[in-house]
Amino acid sequence: MRNSKMNKFIIWGLLINSFYTGIKQFTAIPDSISCFVIGVGASLLVFGIYTTNHDITKLKTWKRNLLKGLKN
Repeated sequence: MRNSKMNKFIIWGLLINSFYTGIKQFTAIPDSISCFVIGVGASLLVFGIYTTNHDITKLKTWKRNLLKGLKN
């Protein structure tokens, strides 16, 4: 493992999933919203696990160039 610390993707994924788990105890949330929130949290967790062992500088560069292209 390159880095044993949690990265920002894992932290956000855990935060979203734990927030949803806590809030669903007190309110009724529609299934479509709950599935979307759980999916976003799970995908952030998986992407965070991927980034602990792999380099994602190409993805960051591509995203930056895409946003620059949309701005102009």
